Amino acid sequence: MWLAVSTAALASACGPTVYDIRGTREMPGVDGEIRVGDTGTNRMIEIELKHLPPPGRMASGARYYAVWFRGPDRRAQLAGHLEYDEDDRTGSLRATTPLRRLRVVVTAESRPHPHGPSTEVVLRQRVR
Repeated sequence: MWLAVSTAALASACGPTVYDIRGTREMPGVDGEIRVGDTGTNRMIEIELKHLPPPGRMASGARYYAVWFRGPDRRAQLAGHLEYDEDDRTGSLRATTPLRRLRVVVTAESRPHPHGPSTEVVLRQRVR
């Protein structure tokens, strides 16, 4: 019995860290969560956003929501694009990173492969 209780407690302690997030001043209605789990050498970052208007409403000509991981060196790496559902106004992404401390930034972009994040920031969240 003690072993079963100890194992269950250990498993729940190793679950993902969840960050409740809110949009920036430019997008105050956006909310959702970021879940961060450990996959061994990498971390799994899962983003789920709600109340997300089409990217073109954030910035003229924008067609994508890009997700960036910014590490301690402050360089932004494109992690991918949110899978956006215009009918439900939701966006999601699952990506991995070796970074242990990072900032997650979501921006509205006009190109699918931008060289860096635009100034049209939907959210910023520090992850530890």
